[in-house]
Amino acid sequence: HVRRVFDPPAALQGRAGAVRFHRPGVADLLVFVLYFPVKRAGDVARRTVKALIAWTAGVLDQAPARTTPILLLDGNASFPPRPVAADGAGEGRAPSGPLSFGKGSWVAKLLEHHWQSYDLAAVNTWHGTGAPTWHGAKARSQIDYVVTTHEAMQSVVGCEAWTDAARELQLSGAARLTDHVPLVV
Repeated sequence: HVRRVFDPPAALQGRAGAVRFHRPGVADLLVFVLYFPVKRAGDVARRTVKALIAWTAGVLDQAPARTTPILLLDGNASFPPRPVAADGAGEGRAPSGPLSFGKGSWVAKLLEHHWQSYDLAAVNTWHGTGAPTWHGAKARSQIDYVVTTHEAMQSVVGCEAWTDAARELQLSGAARLTDHVPLVV
């Protein structure tokens, strides 16, 4: 049951949206789709990233406490791996986990700060194999994320990048994978 659709301001149209689904006694979910700028430098990119985060925070602040947020995002940002000791120490409530790979960026720092303030974490940096979610001609990276609360992460039994599906879905017809890879939680 759709309870509410959240439209972003005009400047973020095509980059963000959210829907709250609520079925009493079954589920109360707030699902976001977010697309962050590819260009990581410049004033326009910085303003857009900050506006996306502010809009997301504003929608999260309107949700009832019982609502579980799920953010599906092309963050165009990588997080460095977060080491976890053999005894599990260090896991805590960090927004990104040991399956992250890449160099951290200013966007990643802003996202982590935002996620931490809402007790959110990127599922695919904690569960699964930490596979790349984007393949380019010369590089691959983990820039797409499924994000939810730490509490909801306790119910996650797995997370996987579907590379075979990505090959079938890519429009280029290239022999090599040259696009995003769907994440399945």
